Amino acid sequence: MKKLFATIILSLCFLLPSQADDIRDFQIEGMSIGDSLLDYFSIEEIKSSKQNIQYPKDKFIVYQLGALKSLDNYDLLNVSVKKDSKKYIVSHIQGGIKYSDAKEFKKCNSKKKKIVEELDVLFKNLKRRDQKYKSSHDNKSLIDGTEFYFDSGDVIAINCNDWIKEAGLSKILDVAVATEEFLFFITKEAYK
Repeated sequence: MKKLFATIILSLCFLLPSQADDIRDFQIEGMSIGDSLLDYFSIEEIKSSKQNIQYPKDKFIVYQLGALKSLDNYDLLNVSVKKDSKKYIVSHIQGGIKYSDAKEFKKCNSKKKKIVEELDVLFKNLKRRDQKYKSSHDNKSLIDGTEFYFDSGDVIAINCNDWIKEAGLSKILDVAVATEEFLFFITKEAYK
């Protein structure tokens, strides 16, 4: 029941009541693209939350904020900022719900479907892309994703990530918002 409630909240928590047309109008666990992490945490807290595993190319730095912030809707909260950002300006936010095993992971697609249906209703003018593909992380794990694109190139992504055991990652439903610059980085630069 907790997970069902989380799904309902998850699909609503980052949408404002009116139909937004700017990625900065979305929040995940109270944070938005363009926010400064310094508005939420001290520099020491931010530095201590730097994720151990980073992208092979280091244009963006990932911070795991779940230990610093009480999470209402997710099991994890990751935020990426440009490496040279003195104000720690957020370029990407990802909230995720972990699944303990393959049997539990079967629930991911129905949760994803509910979120996507709600976004379809709220954002009729956004371009939508549904796709299933192998992750660029290991080229073996499968991702079932739906992306909504703003005219600015910014994106909302809802993914069921079916990581293989060797990837060392949890099977997860993730909801992410990202700037066009971060999206280009993650798809064209990070793993090349």
